[in-house]
Amino acid sequence: MAVGARDNIDRRLVQMYSKVQTNNFELASAIDPSKMMNSMELMALNNKSYFEIKNNIGQRKSDLRDIA
Repeated sequence: MAVGARDNIDRRLVQMYSKVQTNNFELASAIDPSKMMNSMELMALNNKSYFEIKNNIGQRKSDLRDIA
């Protein structure tokens, strides 16, 4: 599998962005690690709840099919 620009648009984008440099050291140090972990925990809890609800709905649908 080849990695790289395959058409003219991709080649032009590679040329444009190959010269761009980003230094976000100030931004990285400004983020409080405890707030980041708290946000990650909330997102994980949200995803877990979503899948539990989705599985419960699916289970109830199959229970209703068994009754009918």
